[in-house]
Amino acid sequence: MPIFSLIILSGLAALMSSVFGIAGGVFLLAGLSMIVAPTSIIPMHAAVQTFGGIVRLTVFRQYLNFGIIKSFYIWMLFGALIGSILLYTVHSINPSFLLIIIGLFIVYSSASFGASNRKITIRKISTLGIICGALGLFVGSTGPIVSVWLLDNGVVKEEHIACKSAIGIGLHALKIPIFIFLLDFDFSLYIIPMLVMCSSVLVFSVVGKSIIKKFDDSKFIIIVKLLLAIVGINIIIKEFLGLF
Repeated sequence: MPIFSLIILSGLAALMSSVFGIAGGVFLLAGLSMIVAPTSIIPMHAAVQTFGGIVRLTVFRQYLNFGIIKSFYIWMLFGALIGSILLYTVHSINPSFLLIIIGLFIVYSSASFGASNRKITIRKISTLGIICGALGLFVGSTGPIVSVWLLDNGVVKEEHIACKSAIGIGLHALKIPIFIFLLDFDFSLYIIPMLVMCSSVLVFSVVGKSIIKKFDDSKFIIIVKLLLAIVGINIIIKEFLGLF
């Protein structure tokens, strides 16, 4: 594996996640798809993102809103239970259809600046937790939905990054034992590349904390909304083309 490419890839992804809380995961996923074997993409992404979330949570720990995180985790587990039942009983569902719906919601949400300006929104943390817990088992791409909810509820900048990181840890960490025990993925074969990537994540996450201070709330919201629109459009196009 090209170690230098992995350093730059994981570092830039961590910087985006540490400054804006969005697009870093998608960037990392896209980059890994061009560097590592297809069967290694999702496991390595989950491991690095889990570590990155822990680092960002440590860096921004003083801004964490425990009320949001506590409620989310409770409802996320409930959603995961619902998702598990659906996954067991409904085998013919195409994840692309769900991803297109998510993409449309993200683009729709990014077009306005607040829940009061549109008719469709996720208002309660319980609804967010259930949606992320359930859909995460089918599609995995629920991070942008979390960012939409946080922005709609006035959670910006450092508090946004802290809460998004804490939520991301749970969503990504749940995948690791599944890869190990159910899919027999051997993480030990990739220990050196992942250690290199995690080291880069650590450095760039710390750098991100100093950069985020340069943005006021309004600029932060505008940039995150723009990134959300890009991510949403990318999901729609990619999954729509994949249907044919």
